[in-house]
Amino acid sequence: MDDRTLKIYSENAAEFAARYDSCDGGISAYFAEAFGTGSGLALLTSPSGKSKCKTDPSFTNPRILDIGCGSGRDLRVLHDMGFSADGVDACPELAEIATASLNCGDARVFVDSLPELAEIADDSYDGVLCSAVLMHLPKEELFDAVFAVRRILKEHGRLLLSIPQPVPSTQNSSPKTHHCPPTPNRDSRGRLFSGILPEELKLMLERLGFRLLNRWISDDSLNRAHRKWATMLFELESATGERPIDTIESILSKDVKVATYKLALFRALANIATTNYKAAIWTRYNTVEISTRLLAENWIEYYWPVLEAGIKQTTGRPVAFRKPLEALIDFYRSRGGLSAFTLQFRNGLIPKEAQKIVKNLVSSLRRTIWGQPVRYAGGGEDFSILGYNKQNQHVVIPAEIWQELCLMGTWIQDATILRWAELTARINKNEIKASQVIDCLLTTPIQERDVSAAKSFYDSLGSKECVWSGRPLLNKYELDHAIPFSLWKNNDLWNLLPADPQVNGSKSDRLPTFDTVKKRKDCIIYYWKAIHAEFPSRFAYEAAKFTGTEKFTDANWENRLFATFSEAIETTAIQRGVGRWEPDVIASDGKSHNRSCRHTPSAYGDTDNKRRINVHMSRKRAASDFETDIPTIELPFYPDSEMVCGKSRSSAAELVEDSSLDEGSGFQLLEFGEIKNKAYECYLPFVGKLTASTDLTAGFAIEDLDAESSEAPWIEVDPKECKPKRFVVQVVGDSMEPTIDKFDYVVCEYHRRPYNSTVVVMSPGVTGLVDGDCAVKRISEDADNWIFSSDNPKYDPIIVPKDFSDGYPIIGEVVYNISKQTKVK
Repeated sequence: MDDRTLKIYSENAAEFAARYDSCDGGISAYFAEAFGTGSGLALLTSPSGKSKCKTDPSFTNPRILDIGCGSGRDLRVLHDMGFSADGVDACPELAEIATASLNCGDARVFVDSLPELAEIADDSYDGVLCSAVLMHLPKEELFDAVFAVRRILKEHGRLLLSIPQPVPSTQNSSPKTHHCPPTPNRDSRGRLFSGILPEELKLMLERLGFRLLNRWISDDSLNRAHRKWATMLFELESATGERPIDTIESILSKDVKVATYKLALFRALANIATTNYKAAIWTRYNTVEISTRLLAENWIEYYWPVLEAGIKQTTGRPVAFRKPLEALIDFYRSRGGLSAFTLQFRNGLIPKEAQKIVKNLVSSLRRTIWGQPVRYAGGGEDFSILGYNKQNQHVVIPAEIWQELCLMGTWIQDATILRWAELTARINKNEIKASQVIDCLLTTPIQERDVSAAKSFYDSLGSKECVWSGRPLLNKYELDHAIPFSLWKNNDLWNLLPADPQVNGSKSDRLPTFDTVKKRKDCIIYYWKAIHAEFPSRFAYEAAKFTGTEKFTDANWENRLFATFSEAIETTAIQRGVGRWEPDVIASDGKSHNRSCRHTPSAYGDTDNKRRINVHMSRKRAASDFETDIPTIELPFYPDSEMVCGKSRSSAAELVEDSSLDEGSGFQLLEFGEIKNKAYECYLPFVGKLTASTDLTAGFAIEDLDAESSEAPWIEVDPKECKPKRFVVQVVGDSMEPTIDKFDYVVCEYHRRPYNSTVVVMSPGVTGLVDGDCAVKRISEDADNWIFSSDNPKYDPIIVPKDFSDGYPIIGEVVYNISKQTKVK
């Protein structure tokens, strides 16, 4: 659940509990239909209507889990009906109220939340109730939440859920032309409402093997006149319900005799629905909108090879966009053809003399798409099946057709290509064979092995590790298509990641498991950030297309892209029946290890074991220690708690006092309240002094800076150096002179995997100096060891074997010297 929303429920638990308990009706009206019969769930009453007793041998008592049980109102109803029901709620205060209200000794209420449900075992419940919960999750967490529900349900289990029903607009506009998508917002109390629509959620569930059994629109149990609820009942099974495939077949069959436009349209729609489905904009009119620009880009890839080969595509006049497309083909004929154009287009490097040609071509394609196949999809009547939104130039598609395209897109693409080839042969009076046309239509703009740009970039990285196993990549590596090329024909930069040759060979055309992808999140995002910095335009174009955002922005793009990446792998595996794979790594000890980033501190949250790194200073070093004046910090792991290092979390004022600055430093510490609108824009949190005797801001968690921001003192920094996951420390020691002088103030970036020879903070426990200590050093490597060196020649290097058991041997990188106003290289 959204943290701000959870806080509101926690602070007002008694009020919400009383409010919910005062209601009558609601989702409980559907419990009997949802959990009483069918699909392996036993009927709880006999044919005569009398309740069965538990001694009756035919009695089967289904186990139900109420996710977001709140005050326990629905949980009590389930128990009264005879179910064995447990509850779970993210709010400890509400969970306590629910527990106190139950009269059943065997009932349990867990404190847990979506999207993980970490406390709930796999395949442990026959039914799940999820009432008014999913609406409070950020959209990027919805897929993980639904996956968790699927995980805990038994085969043929039932899911009963409710979300707010959108209120239709009062504007006088056609459903096919008016676009009013929902947006995430908060109510007057600050609770998050994600804006998820029923049809959008239904598709997400169907992608994961659920089938809709029934749905209802009901009034609000709190008697709010403006609010209605969409309640849906699903069953977990492999088959899907009826699909409007006949409608698509009808569109493709009608008047597909004189031009290939309809085939091109549905090939493009099926491709987008399969590989770029986030581009779909769901509307409250049970429709989906797709940009004609995205369709036009697909059409360029489809029509370029056939027109370049001189193959006619209509029986009458030439295709409407022939002149601008042929002009573009002529321009690139000696410049590398379609592949060169595609790469230049994605990198924003179209030559000036070709830019007008591209602009005219895209405009002509967009006009053709809506004026021909979209307008006449149903035959003679204008826009009888598909619609067109002139305001934003989007094609409007009924939701049920879009769902079919998503679920059957691979097959629809194959069917349209075959029909396209056969029609083209007829248009050309069989002077060309259908097989020749298929060869043209299967031309990919970037060939499978055309990965030279990504390969050159990864070659330049001084040190790297296998994206799936974590094994160091020393001499040889291969570029792995995370989603195999055989499935998606995709050479986007986000899909190309360096892997150990043995690991890549083992993976082959399989897809990594859900757990493998999650465990390797840090490494995947690190490579994305690095290659994005090298190819900003191309990466932004490909990532925006994949995630369905009109413009690629820096705000949370990593998590949004990773959520889409994870969802795409899982849905592709389920829909295509692709084998799953986990890395099996042979380490230096000769034993087989299933590697993960379990021990590696995560810059985005240590979700595997829910630990956080809490920073405090180590003891003062004695003269007999290995180095007498090396700046060190200690970062032991502690569980999430209000108690850290034996003391409670400090207030911002106390932290400012504890983390004092040296007189004459020229810097000033400010409380969060004074700078909160400029946090990570002009100010960074000051963690403390890198000295062995001074505590760093007691309880301040480096790995969760944004969540801890209100507790930290802040220091003004050059805006160009202000980014999330960065913080300021003062170095007290001379081991890095002349790069970093004693008492310099520097900016560090939490757990950023560095290039070779950069200055880093070593991980806890690797120095051999004092247990748990860290040190500022320059990192390099050889075949077997990490080497940490000082810039000051009077200190000897520290050697750390690469089989070091605690994972990657750094917790951050020193990136900028505030005192010298220089980058740290």
